[in-house]
Amino acid sequence: MEFEKHDLLWLEREVSLLDILLQKRDPKIHEFTMKLINAISSDFYGRIYLLKSHKLIPTIINVLKSQITDSIIRQNALGALQKLSLKKTT
Repeated sequence: MEFEKHDLLWLEREVSLLDILLQKRDPKIHEFTMKLINAISSDFYGRIYLLKSHKLIPTIINVLKSQITDSIIRQNALGALQKLSLKKTT
């Protein structure tokens, strides 16, 4: 809830912090960014917050497509997509 309250990932801005991090060329930054997205999407309120960004799902899909092997980045991207697809209520 604090992520949403303070918009820590800048999802309500034109360019989010996630966009900036995923534009970097360093694979470690991609890995940790996808781990963060995956972790936040584990929580109901985290999913609500992340889905405020209409660009998030296409961005995660692009990350998935860019990974040729079954890497940690790919696993976390797939896990995040699966969690974001949940329709649970509180």
